[in-house]
Amino acid sequence: MDITVKKLVTFHTTDMDGVNCDVYFDGVKVGQAYDDGMCGELNFQPDYTPQVQKLVKELEDHLLTLPEFDLNADKKYHDTPMMHRTSIEDLINEAIDKALQEKTDKANKKKFEKACLTGVVIGVPKGDHYFTYSWKHVKLADMVKLPMGRNTLQAKVGLAKMELKEGETILNADYLRTLGIRV
Repeated sequence: MDITVKKLVTFHTTDMDGVNCDVYFDGVKVGQAYDDGMCGELNFQPDYTPQVQKLVKELEDHLLTLPEFDLNADKKYHDTPMMHRTSIEDLINEAIDKALQEKTDKANKKKFEKACLTGVVIGVPKGDHYFTYSWKHVKLADMVKLPMGRNTLQAKVGLAKMELKEGETILNADYLRTLGIRV
């Protein structure tokens, strides 16, 4: 059964972040989940329709067939096992984590694409961080139209190339070439 969340909203509280969302099983909205961010657990509130109750019951029955697992398997805090059976809330938490990661990845991709248009971007290909040599509020396409813009940008690319560390490259080299810059 595929569990997904939509209309995901996060908010800050005095203890930690809270969350509110709609929950879907195999594309069918089955209820809402809420965590108030006050050190409690996620609360799943299913809708009370016969179709939803049937889906919830099927999932609960399936989860009862799964083996328990030890939350303290690494013996990090003590030697006593802490046996746990996977719950619907655990699966919803995984769906929330996945949705939040996708949201973060999308925002990071948008930020990277903007950086590629406004500066010389250096970093490790497929890496998780990069550095940008940029000029505030100036797009590179506009900069090369200025009298000394192309020369300034070419000089910055040369400087960036000299400062590259092992494994790093200019990540927006293809875009810079379309602007007539030698990389």
